[in-house]
Formats: sequence, C-alpha cells, structure tokens
Amino acid sequence: MKNTKLIFLLFCILCASCNKNELTRDKAKELILKDHKYPYAFDWRIYCGDPDYGAKVMRTNLEEKGFVTLRRTYGWFNSGAFISLTAKAKPYLLPTPEKDKVRKIQEVKLADVNFGEITGVKKNENGKNAIVEFSTYYTNPTPFAVLIPDKDFKKADTSRVYFSLYDDGWRMTPHFTFL
Repeated sequence: MKNTKLIFLLFCILCASCNKNELTRDKAKELILKDHKYPYAFDWRIYCGDPDYGAKVMRTNLEEKGFVTLRRTYGWFNSGAFISLTAKAKPYLLPTPEKDKVRKIQEVKLADVNFGEITGVKKNENGKNAIVEFSTYYTNPTPFAVLIPDKDFKKADTSRVYFSLYDDGWRMTPHFTFL
C-alpha cells in the first residue's frame, strides 16, 4: 500500500513538471487574461485645445447629439479650448492624468474590448519561444466611436503575444527572435 501511494505521488510530480513546459491554449489564455485584464475600455484622447482636432470633431455628429460644443472662432482673446464636453458626455469620460488636463486633453471611452479566443499557438523548434494569436471583440460602443471612422467595432481584431520559457514557467515577453 505504501509503495502504491509513493508511485502515485511520483507520477503526479512527474506530470506536473512535464506540464510546466507545455504551452497549451488554456495556459496561454490564462496568462493573457492575467496580463491584459479583459474586458477593458478602449480609450481615445480628445485634444480640446487643438483647432485641427476641433475641425475633425466638427465633421462628426457629436455636436448635433449634444455631447460636445465647438468654438468656431479663434483669437488672442479666446485662446482656450475649441472643444468643450457637455454633461451628456460625462458617462463616457475616463480619468485623465493632471499633466494631460493642463494641455486640454480628455480621455474618453469608445467601447469595451473583450477577449475572444486563442486562434493559434506556434512554437519554435526548441520549444522555448512561442507566438500566440488571439481574437478580441468590441461591445458597448459609445457615441465617441465616430472619432475613428475607419474602425469597424462589429468586427473582431487579431492580436499576437510572445512567450518565452523560463525555469519557472512561461512568461509573456515584449518580443523575441523566432528561431
């Protein structure tokens, strides 16, 4: 009976040590979710003091819908913000660092970014580096999503992350040479 327990314990330890070196889709998903903290807000900066950015906002429907007011004149006497965000925009405003507020920059939420699925895992020949491809999708687009007219918030995006095997397991890395 003692030998059976000992053999079972050794088998479990062996399996656990072998699994540490294997980067599965589930393990990759776990590490990505831990690092990226999905879902998160897709944020965008509005440059309220920039007349060129004011012209860009003017081409959207944000003013007609009451989310912003635009100042169309400029001179030495009124060199403040060209874009003012209204109370109606308040639910979409994100915390903005003080240094950006001084420069008349406001961060707004465009949508929520959600994790989709792992679409591929490619390891190099020695098994110590891997590229993991995964999809993300958007939910809850805000009225400010019109600031990126070319972005289709109904279409999923594909992203890649890089992993390297260390002595304590797999870690995400900024990049590596895939040999």
